Amino acid sequence: MAATPSVAVVGGGIIGCATAHELAKRGCPVTLLVAPDGMPVLGPWPDVAGLFVATGHFRNGILLAPITAATMARCIVDGETPSSITPFLPQRLVS
Repeated sequence: MAATPSVAVVGGGIIGCATAHELAKRGCPVTLLVAPDGMPVLGPWPDVAGLFVATGHFRNGILLAPITAATMARCIVDGETPSSITPFLPQRLVS
């Protein structure tokens, strides 16, 4: 019998919460990680080269998917961090 994994689910939107619920029903210890200010987290993670995040949209994720995808592509491919996402940068969570 396989060991029951401990799981961290990042993002408390409908998919994150549903996943956490299903895992908990199956006996997994689950930690649901959300930003303490309730705002999305977008952009490059500080001090970890190549790590980009786009999470925390909650129930608006499906509506914001096109603009989030375009913005993240600018960050990842073009190496630009648009000023429009400054309030949402991960840096606010680690400083």
